Amino acid sequence: MALDMQRVSGRPATCGFDVTLTTPLIPKRRILFAFGEQVVGPRWMGDIDAAFGPTGLVVCPAHSGPETIRRIEEGGLSAAVIVEDQRSIDGLSLLRIIRSIDRVLPCWLLTGDTRRNTLETALALQVTSILTSSIGPGELAATLSRSLLATDGD
Repeated sequence: MALDMQRVSGRPATCGFDVTLTTPLIPKRRILFAFGEQVVGPRWMGDIDAAFGPTGLVVCPAHSGPETIRRIEEGGLSAAVIVEDQRSIDGLSLLRIIRSIDRVLPCWLLTGDTRRNTLETALALQVTSILTSSIGPGELAATLSRSLLATDGD
């Protein structure tokens, strides 16, 4: 016969010790940022880190196309943000490669090129969102956070 500790003592059973959780139950989500260093400086990345900190999203920078591809292949990412700069990172080409590795990873494209052809190609590559490169770090963090929360139920 099992002893029901809650009925005997009137309190929930704790096995004789207190339990305090010190680590989060849900791991932090990692967001890959692909960008060329000459376009996005350390100050902008510092602003991104500061804006993303309160959202629980962790920023993982990739400073080149090859580094981006390596991180995508490693996996464990919740999303990718591609900051297109026309000189070192061609966002659409990089997005094609990402899609050949991971067809479902949410990807955001930050670009100054809003021509119809660019937008159609990005949408055909199943980009989650296309944002102008003038978006601020706080707006970007809020947008990504809301978007990822909205897909949690899927």
